[in-house]
Amino acid sequence: MSGDLFIPLGASRDLIDEKYLSWKRDSSSVDSQWGAFFQGFEIASENSEGSALVEKFLRLVDAYRALGHQKASLNPLSSSSQKNEEIEDLKMETYGLEEKHLSLPISHPDFFNGEEVLLAEAIKYLESVYCGKVGVEFFHIENSEIRSWLIQKLERNSFPQISVDFEKKMLQWILEAQLFEEFLGKKFIGEKRFSIEGAEATLVFLKILEELSFSSSVKGIFLGMAHRGRLNVLTNFLRKPCENIFKEFVGVIPSSSRGVNGDVKYHMGYENLVYDSQNRELKLSLAPNPSHLEAVNSVVEGKVRALQDSFKGENQKNARNSFIPVLIHGDAAMAGQGVVFEGLNASSLDACNTGGTIHFVINNQIGFTTHSRDARSSRYCSDVAKSLGVLVFHVNGESLEDILQITSLAFEYRQKFGKSVVIDMYCYRRHGHNETDQPAFTQPMLTDIIAKHLPLGDAFSQTLIQKGVLTEEEYIVLKNQILSKYEEQFSSSQNSSSNQKHSLSNKNSWKIPVPTGVKDSSFQEVARHLVKVPSDFCLHPTLEKRFFSRRKKALEDGDGFDWAFAESLAWGTLLQEGFSVRLSGQDSRRGTFSHRHSVLYDSENRNRYIPLNNLTKGNARFSIYNSLLSESAVLGFEYGYSLVHPEALVMWEAQFGDFVNGAQIMIDQFITSSEVKWGEYSDLVLLLPHGYEGQGPEHSSARLERFLQSCAQENIQVANLTIPAQYFHILRRQKKRKVRMPLILMTPKSLLSHPLAISSKKDFLNNRGFQEVLPDFFIQDSNRVSRLIFCTGKVFFDLHSYREENQISDVAIIRIEQLYPLHIDILNLVIQQYPNAKTWAWCQEEPQNMGAWSFIAPKIKENFGFDLLYVGRSVSASTASGWKKVHNEEQKKLVFEAFNV
Repeated sequence: MSGDLFIPLGASRDLIDEKYLSWKRDSSSVDSQWGAFFQGFEIASENSEGSALVEKFLRLVDAYRALGHQKASLNPLSSSSQKNEEIEDLKMETYGLEEKHLSLPISHPDFFNGEEVLLAEAIKYLESVYCGKVGVEFFHIENSEIRSWLIQKLERNSFPQISVDFEKKMLQWILEAQLFEEFLGKKFIGEKRFSIEGAEATLVFLKILEELSFSSSVKGIFLGMAHRGRLNVLTNFLRKPCENIFKEFVGVIPSSSRGVNGDVKYHMGYENLVYDSQNRELKLSLAPNPSHLEAVNSVVEGKVRALQDSFKGENQKNARNSFIPVLIHGDAAMAGQGVVFEGLNASSLDACNTGGTIHFVINNQIGFTTHSRDARSSRYCSDVAKSLGVLVFHVNGESLEDILQITSLAFEYRQKFGKSVVIDMYCYRRHGHNETDQPAFTQPMLTDIIAKHLPLGDAFSQTLIQKGVLTEEEYIVLKNQILSKYEEQFSSSQNSSSNQKHSLSNKNSWKIPVPTGVKDSSFQEVARHLVKVPSDFCLHPTLEKRFFSRRKKALEDGDGFDWAFAESLAWGTLLQEGFSVRLSGQDSRRGTFSHRHSVLYDSENRNRYIPLNNLTKGNARFSIYNSLLSESAVLGFEYGYSLVHPEALVMWEAQFGDFVNGAQIMIDQFITSSEVKWGEYSDLVLLLPHGYEGQGPEHSSARLERFLQSCAQENIQVANLTIPAQYFHILRRQKKRKVRMPLILMTPKSLLSHPLAISSKKDFLNNRGFQEVLPDFFIQDSNRVSRLIFCTGKVFFDLHSYREENQISDVAIIRIEQLYPLHIDILNLVIQQYPNAKTWAWCQEEPQNMGAWSFIAPKIKENFGFDLLYVGRSVSASTASGWKKVHNEEQKKLVFEAFNV
């Protein structure tokens, strides 16, 4: 209820509005106190008709602002004879306004700049602003400054008039999109292309965004989108030569291809530098994307954040405003894919903030063959964004003037407030899910309507001709020019040479040892930072007693460095050398197992102290974040970050390695295959706590077997380490060598504090670097060894303890620290140390159908001719037993059998 009114009982105005509307409909629906108040209010209003009229009108204004979108004409397939939806709360009678009031003048400083207008004119204007071909949802935004800003922008007609030249420009954009699809349809009959037909105005949105970016000194626009319209966006926005797209239709591999296997044409990405008439430069990028809808979203966000972090602008706001993420969604995917919410939820967090994302929905009003009523429970596909306070525009996909204005407003909003915005463009799909699909099977009436509906380019050209902006002859010339361009590039593509063979970059350099040891002075500097806190910092007494005292003792003795200390030493020495370090994950600052404590909190006021912050060199930065409770979106973000920031060690940590399967799409479709599909190079590190300690099926296995099954063509590295120094060296190796491959680490849990899982200072200083295979350092006489037990990870310590307890001297335990790429030459050198070994066994904690067994056994057979004995748990549908007693029995049995079977 607007205006300065007495508020009874301290109630809010929103509450009074609600009560008043209820009372007007049914006086018995509110208690007697409220009823008496409203009776008095109306009596007073009758005595002051002018002010009462304004009060009633202002309540109607608020209703239009909040609910007008429900009455907007958004569907381009609806005929002009169809009436807008009638909304009870938008009827003037609901607020006590009657026909007799329409001819009365009203004025208020919050409306029409205080000018006096007739009530009828005022309502008509509200209809045009909030119920035209744009619907705006902003009343869910808590920030009153933002709401006021939007109201002024919307109601004060601040949008510039569109010039004749700009109308012609929009027509050209639309025709380029429309004719490109028609051209493809004729030249490649029956080929899938996921046409943009019905949503051609997407190109108007993108082109306007490009022009706004040029005028605002934006450095880059980074797109993520699925298939629909992708080929059109590639050629008509990113300027990918049509010739290349035509070649892809006939199977000619472009000479620029870097991948071996490649991907289908409507999954490919592209990057380009474009220039305006003033020679200003803008980078346009479309990230490659698999068929998994919305999976690319967080990847794009990560890439943009990495560019923003490395941007040498004056301040953070400049960096955020210089690189803009744009995500193009389908309506069904926007509503249905959980990763959309994960990404939206992450967007304002310190770890993932990119200064706002412009979300654009190509709202087909159907998903594949599924009607919206079967695809979501909400009114709009964009309602998921409202729960996070995101501004939402709905717009008719054939009202180009509105698309221009809303795109401009969305861009201004994003740059001013640093927040995300959604543009939900209602359109349609001229063909089925793809061009080989028959939509009439499931949507016969809709298909018939679409078949009779004039394409946007033809309809808009007719409008311009009728307005006198364009002549029929000019229209024909424009169409012919566009078609001639496509025909010329098509002819050029037909003269292309046959397929070329391509291979991955030579990765044999992974076998070359990389010096990763550090100087004693560097080691000491980092270590000293890690064991001291400011004098005025109140450290938790338990941390002082158990954590820092242990570190100080290790530093004094030169021995006893545990896993977390080694990790921090690796990070610190990389920071010294100018490399940035970034880690995110659930509770990663402290560490799931309370082992890391890279960020310390004052016990009295929770002020933070980060020991490694003072070690950075140049532009290097140390960033460690507790992420939102998501695997898929966060891993995708970090993967994207790693793609464009080669000077940063980028890591993602699962709370337990078992939870990594929550991000399986990111692993299968991006991390393990992006190089051979799209030529994208990442050196992201995944830290996955793994080990069988009786904690049950969801806290034991990081699914080592799944990663090994994906290994081929030196695509990733998979390691399961046992010694802190090994962890130190492999992290440093990740940035010190030229080869860029993701690193998958099965990280420990119980070994974090195991008395034997420690390293000495000399282990960090030597330049021997990371060792892919560790021989048995505990065997005195290698010639006496008759049995070799191969293993990886934590089970080594169980095997070693059994051997020590039983004083066994003729069995050697070989640790394969890096499972892939498996360094056969080094493994051979280790095996040769035991010339009399007759029995070779593989021991693992995981069930036989899991772990490394299925990967390692064929490798040993192929390279050494030996059939390995299997020692471990039997095949199982579940990763581990949930009963500690069963676990202990199984563990005891497999260790015994490793020496005795």
